[in-house]
Amino acid sequence: MKKGQALLLVFFIFIVIGIVTGSLVVMWKAEVNSRVLERDSLAAFYLAQAGLEMAKMTLWYYAYYQGYLWYWYYWAGYTNPNFGGGSYTVTVYPTGYWAPTKTLISIGTYGNSQRKIKVDMSYASFLFQPWTWQEQ
Repeated sequence: MKKGQALLLVFFIFIVIGIVTGSLVVMWKAEVNSRVLERDSLAAFYLAQAGLEMAKMTLWYYAYYQGYLWYWYYWAGYTNPNFGGGSYTVTVYPTGYWAPTKTLISIGTYGNSQRKIKVDMSYASFLFQPWTWQEQ
């Protein structure tokens, strides 16, 4: 083997090692970003659930327990801007008139993730039956 061939072989080995190392670094970074996004998405989901639970308790407390029936008519929701490092916003549809069924939409935000949950509830049964909800 000549001196030039050995040098080319060493350079070739270093190039292969560099490519393998570079690809491992890129894959590791993608994995870390994926896990962070998954964690933030789960936290956003829990924040959206917290917003719904707070909205259900608010409606129950004011519309039924305190007897403020107007609360069922006019309450449009609210935003909690800082809750557990994230935030949630609850919106109630329709408002301003009697509707036997209300739709609550809760959006939880944490980091770069956002999750949305929708709940349909009726005035006649919102005390006695558990609400059903689905993520949108």
